[in-house]
Amino acid sequence: MEDERSLLGSRLDVALPARIADCEVFIQVVTETSANSAWVAREFEWATSDHAGHTRPPVVLPVAVDGARVPDRVASWVYLSVNTPIDLASLEVIRAVAMRAVVPLPLDPDAPYQLAERELVEYCGSNLEEQRRVVLDSGGLVPNLVRETARFVAGLTESHGDKVLAALTQQVRSHQRLKRYLSILDALIPDVARRVQPLAQTHWDLKDWLTEMVRIMQRIVKLTLGRIVLDLIEQWGISLEGSLAPSTRDRCTAAVAKTKELQEIMKNHGGAGQFFWALDASPGQRWLDLGFDADHVDGVHVRLPADHFDEIGILALRSGDRPAHEVTGADWLTIGLPQVIARIVPTAVSDVPGVLERVGWSITDYDRSGPH
Repeated sequence: MEDERSLLGSRLDVALPARIADCEVFIQVVTETSANSAWVAREFEWATSDHAGHTRPPVVLPVAVDGARVPDRVASWVYLSVNTPIDLASLEVIRAVAMRAVVPLPLDPDAPYQLAERELVEYCGSNLEEQRRVVLDSGGLVPNLVRETARFVAGLTESHGDKVLAALTQQVRSHQRLKRYLSILDALIPDVARRVQPLAQTHWDLKDWLTEMVRIMQRIVKLTLGRIVLDLIEQWGISLEGSLAPSTRDRCTAAVAKTKELQEIMKNHGGAGQFFWALDASPGQRWLDLGFDADHVDGVHVRLPADHFDEIGILALRSGDRPAHEVTGADWLTIGLPQVIARIVPTAVSDVPGVLERVGWSITDYDRSGPH
C-alpha cells in the first residue's frame, strides 16, 4: 500500500493525474476544508475528464460528509451525503457503487465448478473494449470451500497426528494454487474474451455466437478452477456437507462420478477424466493427440475428437498437412483454444499480455500439425 512518501521527489501535477488515471474508483470526500482546497479541485478535475493521454477512472463517487457545502463542480454529479461515524448502510452503498468499476463473475452456487451463467452471458455480450477488470469467483465460493476442508482437518483428533499434518499441508498447497489460478485468470479472462468475441461473431450467426462464446469461456474455467473444485469434492466431500446445499452436493458428486467413468474408459488417452469431463466428452469417444506449430506462435498440444474427421483428414493431420484444411474454425475455438488457454494458467505468473500474443487464436495461425 502506498502513502505520501511514494510521491517524494515527484511533481504533483504530473504524478497525481497518472495515479488518478490508474484508479478504478475515485472517491471525492467533501468536507468543509476540502471544499475550499485548490488541490482537491484539481484532483476532481483530473478524475472527471480525459487529459494528457490519461483516461478517467471508471467510477467517480463524491461523498459529502456532515452536511459540508458541495462545490458547484461536484454538485453537478450525483453524490452521497453521510454523517460521521459512517453507518453500515452508507458503506454498503459505497461498496456497491465501487463494484461497478469491475466485472464480478461469480461461480454458480449450484455448480461451483463453472461460472454463473447469467453473469457470464451478460459479460460476453457486452462491450469488452471498456477493459474493466474481471473478478473471478467474486463471491469467494472456492476459497470458502478450501477453508471449510481445512477447518475439518484441523478438528480431527490428535490420534491422527501425522495424517492431519499431511492433510493440512496439502490444503495449504491447494489454497496457494487456487489463489495463483484466480489471480492469473482475473488477468487472462478480459484479454481472452476480447479476442474470442469477434471470432465467435465471425464463425456463428447472430443467434448462436453468444451461446458458443459462453461455452468456450466455461470450458476454460472448468479446465482450471473446475478441476480444483472436483478434487475438493472427491477428497473432502464429507467436510463440505454442512456448507453445500443438497442439490449442489448431488451435482458435484455426479460430476466427480463422470470424471471417474471417463478416467477408466479413456485409458488409451492417458486417463485425465477431469480433462475430458470439462470438454463434454462422450464415454468411449476416440480422441486424437495432436501437435500444432508455426513460426510466429507457440507450438501447442491439443486433443480433438476423432469423429469430427474422416480417415483421410486424420491421416492429413498426422502427416504435417496445414491443419486449417481439416480442423474447422468452430472446432478450434470450442475445443482446441480452451485447452491452450488452460495450459497457460499454471505457468503465466507475469506478462499475461505477452504470453497471449504467442497464442494461435485461429486454426489458420498454425502452419503444420502432427502426432504429439
